[in-house]
Amino acid sequence: MLPHQIKGGKPMGKLKITAALVAAFAAGAVVNVGTANAAYGFCPQPSAPSAFFSKPSKPFCYTSRNCPEWQITSYKSDVDRYYRNLRQYAGQVDDYYNSATKYVECMSYLD
Repeated sequence: MLPHQIKGGKPMGKLKITAALVAAFAAGAVVNVGTANAAYGFCPQPSAPSAFFSKPSKPFCYTSRNCPEWQITSYKSDVDRYYRNLRQYAGQVDDYYNSATKYVECMSYLD
């Protein structure tokens, strides 16, 4: 019997065979990253993010409410940059948390 003739001599479509092979491969190929690293006896330790930015200070003229337009524009762009840095830092903290979780899982496989 030929491989493409499975049931009663009827040819099976190439798409069905390909889908079955992909499903079988995927079922056997799913490996946890922690397990794979632990198999080599190594777990990459995550590094904590660092934040080297400071909150912008208001211009001195702001207290008297007599600032030129360029100074107000400059201050607003500093505030926007500060918030962008905060959002970027928050993303780095999330990445660190995920890496730390994977590190703990990997270390548990070594024990």
